[in-house]
Amino acid sequence: MHPCTFSSCQNNSGSFHKLRIMDHKKNTNSTGLSRNLSVSMIFEDRLKDVLPFYRFRRAQMDLAEDINRILLGQGIGVFEAGTGTGKTLSYLVPSFLNDEQVVISTGTKNLQDQVFNKDIPDLELIFPNKRAALLKGRSNYICPQKFKTNVKSGGHTAERAHKLSEIERWSYKTKTGDLTEIIDLEKTEGLLPLISSSTESCQGSRCSYFENCPLYQARDRAKNSDIIVVNHHLLFSHLLKEEEHFRNLFPNVGSYIIDEAHKIPEVVRRYAGNFFSSRKLRELLIDLINDQASLGNDDKTTIDVIALVDRTRILLEKEFELGRPRNLEFLRDPAINELLLRLERELGFLEDRLNTIGNRSEVASQLRKRLDEMISEVTLFSNPIDDEGFACWVEVLEKTYTLYRSPIGIADNLGTVIKESEAAWIFTSATLTVEKSFDHFLYETGLTPKHKKIFPSPFDFDTAVRGLILSSLPIPGNDEHTIALTEKCLPILEKNPGSAFFLFTSHRAMQLAARILKSQSKPIFVQGHDSKTRLLARFKDNQGSILLGAHSFWEGIDVNGLGLTLLIIDKLPFPFPHDPVIKQQSRVLRKNGESPFLVLSLPKAVLALKQGFGRLIRSETDAGLFVIGDPRMATKSYRHHIKNNFPFRLWFKSELEAINWLSSIEVK
Repeated sequence: MHPCTFSSCQNNSGSFHKLRIMDHKKNTNSTGLSRNLSVSMIFEDRLKDVLPFYRFRRAQMDLAEDINRILLGQGIGVFEAGTGTGKTLSYLVPSFLNDEQVVISTGTKNLQDQVFNKDIPDLELIFPNKRAALLKGRSNYICPQKFKTNVKSGGHTAERAHKLSEIERWSYKTKTGDLTEIIDLEKTEGLLPLISSSTESCQGSRCSYFENCPLYQARDRAKNSDIIVVNHHLLFSHLLKEEEHFRNLFPNVGSYIIDEAHKIPEVVRRYAGNFFSSRKLRELLIDLINDQASLGNDDKTTIDVIALVDRTRILLEKEFELGRPRNLEFLRDPAINELLLRLERELGFLEDRLNTIGNRSEVASQLRKRLDEMISEVTLFSNPIDDEGFACWVEVLEKTYTLYRSPIGIADNLGTVIKESEAAWIFTSATLTVEKSFDHFLYETGLTPKHKKIFPSPFDFDTAVRGLILSSLPIPGNDEHTIALTEKCLPILEKNPGSAFFLFTSHRAMQLAARILKSQSKPIFVQGHDSKTRLLARFKDNQGSILLGAHSFWEGIDVNGLGLTLLIIDKLPFPFPHDPVIKQQSRVLRKNGESPFLVLSLPKAVLALKQGFGRLIRSETDAGLFVIGDPRMATKSYRHHIKNNFPFRLWFKSELEAINWLSSIEVK
């Protein structure tokens, strides 16, 4: 890998750092080296030289062989690889052996960073002439032009001004320009438009900072690399939108490897439809205001129209803050629909005004183009058309909202992407099957793979795990259940010799349980009370502590080495029936005489449970108790179906039995 460095410089645009890429070696593709090695040679002979704790696993090599054959034949492969299989190495080895450019996509940025910074360097020791690059979405990189303009504009709160100063100091030292090094992107939504660009606002090669832009330098490194590590949101946002299409940016990709493939339906659905974002609107208005400032603020009429639009933007944000309907019904809400229609009219006034004044600045034509696109997006939601093939919903985050209209099925969209790519595609995850069948995943994605296979976990779950169902609790879905569950778990938590992970299906239940657990003596850590990274570090430093999490903590959290011996799940994670996509899918299924519960809800709950359960056993030496706090698991007919999806068979009938077994575990 070739690092790049920031250095302070002076240029005609003022003082700002430059991002300088060190000279790349010519990309030879290391064809000769690749032809001298094989998958078996690497797993049987070479990996032990670069991985101190490497142990040969037949299933890991077999999976790599299967992936390698598909990469060479440009087909589609679907593989479930259980925890401990070592699937990352199984797809990295064929990627390094391949003579064409390979894109590896992960479900989260955390895993993306892990693959690039932890796993790939080991294989670079075997393939010294191969090059890998990490690429994230544009909002992850600082935009020098935006940053300079908005810092100069002033008018910031003391807190924001302090943060901007902190970012400026960091900008002189960073080697990548990746904002995640300095800020938590999820918690600073309002700051991003000031320091990062969007597709609409970026001036590309016309920008005076283009040569030193962290985003374009990252893309340049990726274009000249053998392996590009991205995430699903970046990949499919570019594969499903014509502007900045992925194949235009990287025309030589021969293979796509999709890790955490169970996330694909949700991601594809998001980008296959249409959306209108208040962040994009706010960013456009900021750029229009800055453009007027650069012209001396001499056009009061234009400034007044911009202010008019901004007031409506704020009113819409307040409506969504009030908890208005979050699904298709929000379009029929009189207050929201009236404001959307008003926004559409006022954007039209602004468009007329910009057309009247013409190209007074270098960015005028680009601003008009962005405005035209935004009017089209708003019109789609202000004048909604009912279509049973689509679902509409709104997401609200830190005073910003995004309106979505997406297809409920993704088969056509994903199928087109794969066909047009003329590349090999690998889909893999630890959780793709329900009762050893890929049917649900294939139904959701529309894939017709030439090869699909399950590689079970090598761990001895029957020895390492026992289960317990708390059958005497109230039916879940209310505070009464959460209180009873938490109190019932207190003696189990007290006798637990190691650390505990308590997973919830709602933030409300998690916060209620956290208040109750304050009465016991063990340290507790709660999602949202600190950044995910710091929270896990503190959890690790406090052996025997309790970590409470919801939603995103069900997967992608590797608690390996934390002495975890107890995992509690509050209730069966059936999808929310009023979720706009689930609701629309269910409507269509019922119309076709099918059961939404059997086709959608039950398989999704099983897959979510498998993801949650996967946090408990992360190595051959781990052992622990798995507790489900849902009494329906003791009475409903589907309980046997759900149990059949876990890799262990022994369930305790009493809490006393479970506590006695749990307290006997030796924490490694």
